Amino acid sequence: MVQETNPSLVNLNRIEVGQKIVFPAMGGSLDQSPTFTVHIASFRPFEKARELFQKLTQEGYEAYIMPVYNPEMGKVFRITLGSFKSRREGNAYAAAVLRRGISEYAETIQLEMK
Repeated sequence: MVQETNPSLVNLNRIEVGQKIVFPAMGGSLDQSPTFTVHIASFRPFEKARELFQKLTQEGYEAYIMPVYNPEMGKVFRITLGSFKSRREGNAYAAAVLRRGISEYAETIQLEMK
C-alpha cells in the first residue's frame, strides 16, 4: 500500500534523508486517542541528539528523537521518553525523570498525529 501511494518511491527498503513519504489511510481502524511523551532535551546538531538517544536506549529507556521546526531556532531535534495514553501518566513519569536525575527538564507533551 505504501508503494501504491508513493509511485516515485523506487525501493521501499532504501529511503533517502529528506525524501517525503505518504502513508495510506488505514480505514479508521487505528486508535485515534491522544498519545503523550515526556520531552527532556532539544538540540540543533543532530549528532548531540543521537548521542543522548543512544545513551538512554543503552540504559533501557524508551527514547525517541523527533525533528521539530522552532520559529526562533529553526530545525531542532527533541529527545523524549516514553509513550503514554494520558497527560496524567506522562506527568507522573516526568516527575520520576526529575527525581531520578535523568534530566533537569521534563515536560509532558501531546504528540500530533497527522
